[in-house]
Amino acid sequence: RLAFAGSVIVFGGMFLLFFGGTYVQLTALYLLLGIGIAAFGPTIMSLVAEITPPTHMGRAYGWYTTALFCGLGMGPAAGGVLGKWIGLRPVFLIGAGLVVITIWVLQKYLPAIEPSDEPRQHNVRWMADLKELGTNWPLIGCWVVTFGACVMGGMFFSFMPLHADDQGLDVGQIGIIFLFHSVVNAMSRIPFGAFSDYVGQRKYQALAGMVMVTLSIAAFSPAKTYFHFLAAAFASGVAMAIAFTSIGALIAETVEPRFRGMAMGGYNTCIYLGLMAGSIGIGSIIETVGIARGFLLTSVINIPCIIIFGWTMMRYTK
Repeated sequence: RLAFAGSVIVFGGMFLLFFGGTYVQLTALYLLLGIGIAAFGPTIMSLVAEITPPTHMGRAYGWYTTALFCGLGMGPAAGGVLGKWIGLRPVFLIGAGLVVITIWVLQKYLPAIEPSDEPRQHNVRWMADLKELGTNWPLIGCWVVTFGACVMGGMFFSFMPLHADDQGLDVGQIGIIFLFHSVVNAMSRIPFGAFSDYVGQRKYQALAGMVMVTLSIAAFSPAKTYFHFLAAAFASGVAMAIAFTSIGALIAETVEPRFRGMAMGGYNTCIYLGLMAGSIGIGSIIETVGIARGFLLTSVINIPCIIIFGWTMMRYTK
């Protein structure tokens, strides 16, 4: 029901964007969209864990995050092409139509899981539940390392184009770098999700993936040519796939079922806060140190997050 409500809110926001024309209206509608996405995303992530056997958790989150990144990659590309053909405003109506399909899929194909008496008793104790989650060190470690990795992601998405432009790459080449990164990232998640199920001990895969993410983002600093940027984009795409498929499954495994929604909510919060920090926080520093050194600095900042994650995972025995 919460995912359904989030979808309806997103539909309303997309539909009303067709009519929005002022700064205040657009800001309000984006806030509305944020609320809808916040209701939808963590709920679906929690539901994935509910309907997936423990032996297939990595594969499930591999497919889930592949769908997520394919959608995030296709949305701007399709919206841009359609915007040139029919104008920008009608694109929002098409987006609202796609959300209607999502609502239909939710109603038809997702199982209706009735909550047990135990979750109902705890629904009014969310502050106590949050306090209890605050003592779950493996979960805290997953949140912290997710935040650190997404700070680097914010750096990549915001400042890689500027860095590439400084090195003489054109707009088309920069677009191909983004596309290459997205495709590699999305397509790598399915096999690495299955690999985490097969090998077990997801914490080691997550730790290795986060170290690789740190090194691959640092590799953008000395990049000078189109090939160098493509190689760094490939490495970071694979590294993110290795890390995040395991992180999603780890979060589902480290908490009791009644806490999964809140745990996934915290995970999504860390993603968006990290992306914001990487764009806004690092952006102010880049004005002093330069973009190339900014990639190195972002990677160094992530090292304490990896150390915290490794320390908390020492207590996790699965």
